[in-house]
Amino acid sequence: SRFRATIALQLRRFTGVSNRQMVDQVSGVSVPCSTKGEKGYVSCGLVDWEVVRTCRAIIDAAAKSPWNQITTMLKFLGNLEGFFWSKVGKERSQSFEVSNVGLVDGCLHGDGTVKLRRLVFSQSANAIGAPYVFSVASVKGGDLAIALTWQEGVLEVAKASKIMEDLKNELHLMAMELDLEDFNNVI
Repeated sequence: SRFRATIALQLRRFTGVSNRQMVDQVSGVSVPCSTKGEKGYVSCGLVDWEVVRTCRAIIDAAAKSPWNQITTMLKFLGNLEGFFWSKVGKERSQSFEVSNVGLVDGCLHGDGTVKLRRLVFSQSANAIGAPYVFSVASVKGGDLAIALTWQEGVLEVAKASKIMEDLKNELHLMAMELDLEDFNNVI
C-alpha cells in the first residue's frame, strides 16, 4: 500500500548548456505514495488531478536548485565502485521511476524541413535504482509513447506485461473521461 517513486529532474538550466545540445545532466526526486491516502504520502489511485498537482509541486520544489541533488552528491562518495557493488542484489528503495524527454516540437505544424510524428525514448534498467523504469516521450500534436524497462532476473516478464496492460487500460479510461478523439494512436 506504500511505495516510493523516482521522478527525473533536468539539471540543464543550472549548467548553461544550450537546448540544442545533447547532454545527460539529470537528477531525481523521490515521491512517497500510498494507495490508502496516508498522511505524508501522495495518494495514488485512478488519475486524480489534485494528485498530479501535488506531484508537480514536489518536482518544482526539488528543481529550484542544483544543490543537494542525488547525482551531484555522488562526488562525496569515497569509493564509487564499492558503493554500487554494495547495492547489487539488495532490496530497492524505490518502486518505479518515471523519466521523460518532455514535449518535443516535431515541426508538424511549421515550415521545418524535418518533421517528427512519433518519438520513442527508452533507457536501460537501473542496476541499483527502481526495478521498473517508465520512459515517456511525446511530439507536439503527435503520439505519446511509454516504454517500460526492467532488469532481467530481478522481475518477471509476466509482471511487467501486466503493468503495461493495466497502464494501457487506465489511459483508455482517462481518454474516455476526457472525451479524447483517436486515443488508439496514443497507445
